[in-house]
Amino acid sequence: MNREIKVLVALVACFAMSAVAASAASAVEFHAGEAHTILKGNQTGSHSFTVGSGFGAISCKVAKFSGTTSATTETSQVITPEYKECSDSFGRIVHVTINATYRFTPPASATAAAEVHVEGTGFTIEVTSAGAIVCTIKVPAQTNNNIVYHNIANGDVETTTTTNNVTTETSGGLLNCGVSNGHHTGGSYTGNTILEGQNTAGGNVNISVS
Repeated sequence: MNREIKVLVALVACFAMSAVAASAASAVEFHAGEAHTILKGNQTGSHSFTVGSGFGAISCKVAKFSGTTSATTETSQVITPEYKECSDSFGRIVHVTINATYRFTPPASATAAAEVHVEGTGFTIEVTSAGAIVCTIKVPAQTNNNIVYHNIANGDVETTTTTNNVTTETSGGLLNCGVSNGHHTGGSYTGNTILEGQNTAGGNVNISVS
């Protein structure tokens, strides 16, 4: 009887170890061909942001992203964004001040939507008219949804963003901002980005999410 119990315990342990190994093997992670890989991202088309219904969308002609890997496989990736030449749908000039980074985490499966975490003190977005600031939007640290990764044949990664849960604080009034002052949820952020890897010598390094 004792021998049968030992055999049963051993079988249970084997199954448990197999399940853990399978789970680890199927985990989606970020990969780079070299441990120290410089990441550079550029938009394809404009990136667009809204606070919510009634708010004129802000679009930026220049959206750049940068980061550096520290290992060939990572469970998250920190990216620094940069936005320039921005304006709203009324043609007003918009300035974006960034005191934050994005921490990208992989999805549950390679084709699923993932999350991006805004870390740091966030963003300040200022809408101007005739050179004066008329509307200010604060984007605090938060977690946003709907980031999908696409591995490209040339070794780059394309990200498609259709976030619809951006949290903001606005001031400037309904007339200038299109929304009332205060806390808002349900803001949007959309845009596509091509992210590529390079080594310190400027050579291409393949990156992927799998």
